[in-house]
Amino acid sequence: MAVNITKRVKLDGKGWRFCPVTENARRVIVNGQKLDLDGRYYIDFLQDGERKRLAAGATPAEALAKAEQQKRLLAAQKAAAEAGIEL
Repeated sequence: MAVNITKRVKLDGKGWRFCPVTENARRVIVNGQKLDLDGRYYIDFLQDGERKRLAAGATPAEALAKAEQQKRLLAAQKAAAEAGIEL
C-alpha cells in the first residue's frame, strides 16, 4: 500500500505542479534539486486500481499524519476484503 506525499507548488514559467517531497516532507524535489517552496500538501495512492489524490494539509506534520492514516485505512480495507467482510 503505497501512499505518496506531494506538494503543489508554483514553479516559475511552469505554473502549479505537484512535486514529490523529501523524507521529512519539508522540501520538494524539482529536477533533482531540493527546494523550499510554499504550497499545500497532498497524498496520492491507488484504490481499486484508480489513482486518488486527497488534500493533506498545510504543514509537513499534517501531511505525514494524513499519509499514515490513509495507509492504515487501505490496510484495513485489504484485510476486510481478504476475510470476506464488506465495509
